[in-house]
Amino acid sequence: METIWDHHNEVTRRFSTFKEVFEDGVAFFFLVYHHMPIKDKVLEGLHRYPNSRSDVETNQRRAMHLLTNLGIATFADENDLGSLTEKEYLLYLTQLHSLLPCLLPKETIVFNCYLGDHPTKSISIHNPSNRPVSYWVKMEGSADFISEEKQSIRVEAHRTFHLNVTFRSRTSEPSKAFLVLTVRREGTHIGSPLVFELVSDIIGRKSNKILEPIHSRLYESTSVRVPVQNRFDGCDYGEFQVVLVE
Repeated sequence: METIWDHHNEVTRRFSTFKEVFEDGVAFFFLVYHHMPIKDKVLEGLHRYPNSRSDVETNQRRAMHLLTNLGIATFADENDLGSLTEKEYLLYLTQLHSLLPCLLPKETIVFNCYLGDHPTKSISIHNPSNRPVSYWVKMEGSADFISEEKQSIRVEAHRTFHLNVTFRSRTSEPSKAFLVLTVRREGTHIGSPLVFELVSDIIGRKSNKILEPIHSRLYESTSVRVPVQNRFDGCDYGEFQVVLVE
C-alpha cells in the first residue's frame, strides 16, 4: 500500500502492513487532515518525524481529536491504536474509508449579490431515518457568513429542516466558509456529519447615494461634498481609495 502523506514536502511512504499506517501517527493524522474542510493551524504541534513514544502518542491523540471534533465516531480510541490486530486495523481503515468522505462538502452554495447586499439562502437538511437527529452547528471560514441557528438544530424523523444562512457582502474580494453540522450523539444512534461549502459571487456594485446634478459654467471648476460612511464592524477608521469612473 502506498500513500502520499505530506503534500507540503511531497514525501511518499510505502506500507506493507495495515499496522504501519498507525505506528507513528503521522500517516493516520494526514489521512484525517486531507478530508478536513478547514485546515488552518491544524498542523501546529504535529511531530512529522517522531523520535519517542511520547511524540507518537501526541500524533495519535491529535488525529483522534480531529475525528472527535468533526463528529466522526469509531470503534477504537487512541489507547487501542497500538494494540489492534491486522484484521482490526483493516476494519478500522474500512470504517474510516466510509466515514471520512462525509467531511467533503455535500454541496457548494453560491451567494450571488451586489456589494453591500445581505442575501439569505435556505439550506435543506433532510432526515430519512426513523429517529430524530440533532446537529451541532459550526461555521468555519469567513465571518461574513452567518447562520440563523447559532448552536444546534433538531431534524425530526422523515422531515426536512431549513437552515437559513445570511451573507454580508462588505468587500468585492471572494469570501468562503464551511457550514459543518456534526451529529449530537443521542443514545446508540450515530449519524454522519454534513458539510456545505459557502462562497460569494459579487456581481456588481450599487450606488450608495445618487448625487444631485452639479451645475457650473463652461471652463469653471466647482466642488461637491460626498459623505463616506464606514460600514465595517469593529473598525475605528477606514482608508478608502478614491477612483472616478466615467
